[in-house]
Amino acid sequence: MPALVYPTRRVPEGRKMSTVVAIEVPNGFNRDDWTEFHDNYERYLENDASAPPISAILAASSESSYSMEQWPCVLLYTSIHDGKDHFFTSFAQFQAFFEHELSEPLTRPLKARQAAAFRQAMTAMCNCIQMGTYLLYIEAAEADQAEYYTALADLVSDGHIGLTTDRARTTILLADPPLVSSSLVDFSSLKWFQSTFAGIDSLTSAGMRRDYTLTNIKGIFGQLISEYVIGNLICHLRSFHQLKSQQQAGQWAPVPYRSLRGLVAVVLGTGSIGLELAQNLTHLGLEVHGANTTGMLPEPHCFRSVARLADLGPVLARAAVVVSTLPDTPATHDTLDTALFSQCSGAALFNVGRGTAVNDADLLTAIEQGHVAHAFLDVFRDEPLPQSHPFWACPGVTVTPHVAAVSFPSDVVSLFRENLRRYLTGEGLLNVVDFDKGY
Repeated sequence: MPALVYPTRRVPEGRKMSTVVAIEVPNGFNRDDWTEFHDNYERYLENDASAPPISAILAASSESSYSMEQWPCVLLYTSIHDGKDHFFTSFAQFQAFFEHELSEPLTRPLKARQAAAFRQAMTAMCNCIQMGTYLLYIEAAEADQAEYYTALADLVSDGHIGLTTDRARTTILLADPPLVSSSLVDFSSLKWFQSTFAGIDSLTSAGMRRDYTLTNIKGIFGQLISEYVIGNLICHLRSFHQLKSQQQAGQWAPVPYRSLRGLVAVVLGTGSIGLELAQNLTHLGLEVHGANTTGMLPEPHCFRSVARLADLGPVLARAAVVVSTLPDTPATHDTLDTALFSQCSGAALFNVGRGTAVNDADLLTAIEQGHVAHAFLDVFRDEPLPQSHPFWACPGVTVTPHVAAVSFPSDVVSLFRENLRRYLTGEGLLNVVDFDKGY
């Protein structure tokens, strides 16, 4: 039977619903048990003379073939009396609540509402029990976990999937890769892993298992990356930090600046992020060139040209902006090294892809020699960036803690829902990762 659970400690405060969110089903616990209990309970609420008293109903449940003392069901139910949500995680809690709830006199309309709410709860419970094998495990940052559970609760109550905390029985995993990469072997029944990140390098290194389908997040980060690059670029070209310092010193001293229009930008990486960034830079009047490992033009595209990463010399000499969106693959390690930097002439560098694409020592030398005017770095080989790293003290480097584009749960859930629909109907999933390529 499926193992399903909704952690009560993570239910968002103020959430109101009268339904079973999930249940972990013990051996011998079946749909008929719940149906019988549900029917007797409804008859009791409707004052059916043939219905056993509530004490007998509860007693019969506790004496059935399964052990109610170890009842692992989690039921979320809204009280008719106080309007508050109540959770039952054991038979004792369940019995105590209903004995109290039913000890209060109810008008017929309230009894009808209570019966309807309980009917909804039992229907959802039965759906979960008969559902099948699609068991979802969610592992995300604590701040996001509740939002994921809330956003997906309807799928569980409708019986499409179940939530589980049993890694060995998990078939679908929705998670931040770094949080589960070291324990992936525990998910022995895993069929599909939907990453909440675009970067999946922690899952594709040598020796990692590949006996499941891995999908990542694409198409939602281009706007955020564009805002990061364009915002910092304007701040750099217009010397906003200098102007702020002058304000604090009470100095009125205009600083010359350049417009974005007409500047040459080179975007390394022509995937979905690179394409959207190129489009937004083009709208602002920049001449945008792209580079990838093959030199092939993506379709559609708005690049003035696309070259192989090894053949960028001519355009780099003209570039005012160089942006790396490269993934972490063996083919991209140390792509931005002395050979590349020496062809630049005072460019602003952005790394919003992966830290392994940049040779740190070569970058510091390039800044000293003026090949790179300033480096805006959001990703690093080691994260968090060690306190001893020279980037922290270098005036030519701006360090940000991997925040250029974060995964907002609402965006991830939209993609997950579409991929789940495809998974359940046998259609091809979106954004399937090629383990050999690493993206």
